[in-house]
Amino acid sequence: MWQAEYTSWPFRKLNYFRAGKQILEDFIASNPNNIEARYVRLLCQLNAPGFLNYNNIEEDRAFINANISTANLSEDYKKIMLFNIKKHTDN
Repeated sequence: MWQAEYTSWPFRKLNYFRAGKQILEDFIASNPNNIEARYVRLLCQLNAPGFLNYNNIEEDRAFINANISTANLSEDYKKIMLFNIKKHTDN
């Protein structure tokens, strides 16, 4: 999905985004409790243009907030995740 940011052709941007979105959605469907995948999806959603209708923001934010304390991640990484979520959702 992030590859779409680095091309100037609109249709190529959309194709990169759709392909990446499908890969991420398939991964989350197979691994619904993977907090890092939910975090990546949340960041993508927060940065995607609204017309793409990619919006599971509240679901992902709630999942991350509910599960971050028990996640097998470093405390520094957890702090970064929470900081980024707060930074993007306080606007």
